[in-house]
Order: sequence, then structure tokens, then C-alpha cells
Amino acid sequence: CEICHQVRSNFDTLSPQLKPLSMMDLCYYWSLDFVGSLIITSHGAKYMLVMVEHFSKSIELVALL
Repeated sequence: CEICHQVRSNFDTLSPQLKPLSMMDLCYYWSLDFVGSLIITSHGAKYMLVMVEHFSKSIELVALL
């Protein structure tokens, strides 16, 4: 398009191929994320820590103040 030619963008480059993570065993690879600010609970928690274990795909949720 006209704009692409003006800024000389090259959209033909290929992204690198994705490779799966090597899972060694249970509890080897975790992902963590924080969620918030949420509605404050009766205990005063306003945030949540979300943890995902990739081998078993289990999750842990922890309420944080």
C-alpha cells in the first residue's frame, strides 16, 4: 500500500518457529502472574497470585493483601 511504501516496511520477514518447552518432571516449570486490583475480600485481599505448573497443568491461586 501507499503508506507501507512511504515507511519502507517489510512484512515478508518470517517469525522464528515456535519450539515446545522440554518438560522434565512435575514441578519443573512454573508460570506466575499477578492479577488485580480486584474487589477487596472480607480478609482484605485485593490481588491474586496465579501459578501454573506446566507438566500437570495444575493451578494454584493465592490471595494477596
